[in-house]
Amino acid sequence: LLLSDSEQLQILACQSELIIKLSGIISDSKSTDKEICASLLAFAALASFKEESRKMVIDAKILPYLVTFMESMNEEVRSAACQCTRSLSRSVKVLR
Repeated sequence: LLLSDSEQLQILACQSELIIKLSGIISDSKSTDKEICASLLAFAALASFKEESRKMVIDAKILPYLVTFMESMNEEVRSAACQCTRSLSRSVKVLR
């Protein structure tokens, strides 16, 4: 939630390697649904404004996980995955 309204915080988060840490959370089989939701929503916030941030999220190779999470039995996980996909799809370059 902190990242969603501040472009400056998003830039600082990207510079502090937050994307790598978040991708570690969603790829870890021991992560809880709550942790996965929070990570996906953070990815969505990071990818909402800047093209550079979207590219960094895509470069973290999270797309296979997004597909998996869209098929989750947990509604919150599915919703977070969809929000993340929506933020990433704002980029024509990413869609190509």
